[in-house]
Amino acid sequence: MTKAELAGYINKVHATATDAEITDYLNEASRDFLSQTKILKGTISFTTTEDLRNYSIDNLVNGAYQDEIFEIYQVDMDGFTMNRLINSPDEVDLT
Repeated sequence: MTKAELAGYINKVHATATDAEITDYLNEASRDFLSQTKILKGTISFTTTEDLRNYSIDNLVNGAYQDEIFEIYQVDMDGFTMNRLINSPDEVDLT
């Protein structure tokens, strides 16, 4: 959402707010949001199984991140960094 779109929403509630006031409101909301969030980085190790392509993330982390949103940045296997898939694989196996 752009600043202009956010300003439009603020103007609906605060019709007399100036551009400077709206900017202050948006900056305050941004600071408030950032003060209530955190970024964590960590590693998870697990044992793979032959012929098993997909793993449940809940099982990998023992439920530690059930309420968290996270992204996998890198996968290392036997000391090598795995390349990311750019396209979907030709064959899909959801077993």
